[in-house]
Order: sequence, then C-alpha cells, then structure tokens
Amino acid sequence: MGSMATVMADSRRTVVVSGVPAVLEFSRMVDKLIIHFQSRRRSHGGDVEVVKYPTDMGGVAFVTFDKAEDAKRVLRKEQQIMMDEEFTQDYVLTVFPFSTDVFLYVAGATVDLSVFGSDQASLIKSLQSAHRSIRFQASPQQRKASIEGPFSAVSALKEDLIRRASHLRPSSQTADPGSPMRNSKFPQNDLRKGSTPSTSNAGTSEDILVDIHTFKYIEKFHKTELDRCLKDVDMTTKEVEGAGVMEILLSVKKQSGASSRTLKDALENLENMIFLWQSKLRVHVINYNKSAFFDKQKLIEMCNHVNDWYNNVLYLLENSCIKVIGPLANILLFINSCSILIGLSPT
Repeated sequence: MGSMATVMADSRRTVVVSGVPAVLEFSRMVDKLIIHFQSRRRSHGGDVEVVKYPTDMGGVAFVTFDKAEDAKRVLRKEQQIMMDEEFTQDYVLTVFPFSTDVFLYVAGATVDLSVFGSDQASLIKSLQSAHRSIRFQASPQQRKASIEGPFSAVSALKEDLIRRASHLRPSSQTADPGSPMRNSKFPQNDLRKGSTPSTSNAGTSEDILVDIHTFKYIEKFHKTELDRCLKDVDMTTKEVEGAGVMEILLSVKKQSGASSRTLKDALENLENMIFLWQSKLRVHVINYNKSAFFDKQKLIEMCNHVNDWYNNVLYLLENSCIKVIGPLANILLFINSCSILIGLSPT
C-alpha cells in the first residue's frame, strides 16, 4: 500500500507534523522524523509504519504509527523538539491529529496582535494551547505573528481572536470583527458554512474570504448554480497572494431595487454552496520535471486528454506541479492515469 493510501486508511494512527525544516535531503529528513517519533524519550511515540514527506504543503509531513495509542501519546506531549547532531539548531515541531481538513491548508497568513498589548509571548502561548494545529511564528517588534495550518483551524483562531478582542473594549466598539486582523492577510471562514462576512458597508456590500480551490471548482462546474445564488448581486473576486484563499466582494446591483435582505440571502446561499463543496472536494498534487516538459502546451493537451475521462476533476497547472481538485475517488483515478500516460508522479 502506498504511503498516502496508508495515511488515509487509518487516520487514528496518523499525526500531521508542520515546521519540518528544509535542511536535509528529503530521504534524510524522513530518517530523522522516524528516529524522533520512534523515540519514547524524545516524542512519547513508538514504532512508525510510514512517513509521508514531502507533501504538497511546505514543511508538513504525515507520520503513521503502528499503533493508535502511540499517536495519542505523541499528541498529548506539550512540545515536540527535534534534535540531531546533523542539525545546527533544535527545531520545534507542531503536531496535531490527521483529518482531511489538512488538504485545505493555509501555508502563510499574518495576524496583527497589536490590539492585545505588548505581552505577545503570553498571548501566543495561550493561543498555541487552544489551537494545537496552528503553527505560530512571532514578530514581537511588529506585534504580529505568522501562522499556518488547516483552513478550518485558522478560521477557529480568527473567531477566538475576535472574541478575545471584544473583551478588551466597551461593547459598543465590538461590532468591528476585523480589528485584530486589520490590514492582515487572514483567511476567514465559519466552520458551519465555509466563509464569514468580514465587513459590510451600510448593508450594500459584504466582503468574504473562501478557499480558492473550492471556489475555482464551483466556477468551473457549477457556474449556473453560482449565478442563481447571486441573483441581483454583483460579485468581484481577488486572490489573496500566498494565502490560498479568494476574496469575494458582494454588492447590491445598481438600479436593481434589491434590498439588504437580498444581499444577506445571497451571502447565505454562497456560504452554503461553499460549505457543501468544501466538504466533498480534495486537493492533490502531481509534480513534474520542467526540463522534461518544456512544451507547456503539449502538457496541457495531455492533461486535457485525461480530463476527458474524468470530467468532474479540475486541474490547475502551476510551477513544476499540477494541482488536481475534485471528489477523492476521481482525482486518484486522474492521478493514476497521468502517471501512466504522461509519466508523472503524484506526491
């Protein structure tokens, strides 16, 4: 069974590890991860069945143990520090339970913590304790922190920061949910829906952020339904660079006579649609050698040929990789077909 199939087969035995340093060749780093997580003294772990590294998320590995209880012990450990004589320093790892949420991963976002005062260390320690799947890198001088983690976990952090910020000032000032994240590239979504309004302008506009892969899939395959959701509402979109999310601005159409209620209905319809497809879709990556596929148009033609067989799969050609979005069974078939027809290798 392949390593990714092993991970998916028994998620109870698998943990996600972020913060894996890019200081060794991949095969050597896999060895170091196995050594660390098999050491009861270092990690509280046990025998490791397989390590999936690298993944399509930078610095993220999947570690699957022989026994589920070993994974549970590792997760209970307060801090995981990987040490090795080949390293020039020790590395703090972020470890959390595996779930399919990890395939919608925010690789980099910034949160503005200045509203909470100067004691950033205590705040981040508290946030780390409450949000174990989020990796934090503090910038005390700027009173900001860089974060990464599953989209749903980042969203839960956003809600927590809003709640904490609301306790710092009079209730009359708590209506601005963007305060802790103002001027920050911070994905927002509601765990029930898939997106949450961040700001509004006198009931005439709503600004939300959604997972970019989910939105592109909907645009490709369900445009008619999307247009129906947004009847009497204008939509503009903008990709948030480096965050893996799409910013969507909804506004009432001029001369339409639509009310703020129409805008709220459209927003709710969009949220429900995003949530539905976000729960169904998965994202996988196929790496390819650019020197072997210097003819980009030829590569597109090959992918289109495979796409004819699995026409509910969306592929996005990016730098040295192809991102494949769709229902899990179909994207695995798409990937296998590419491997045979084109000679590419899935991560």
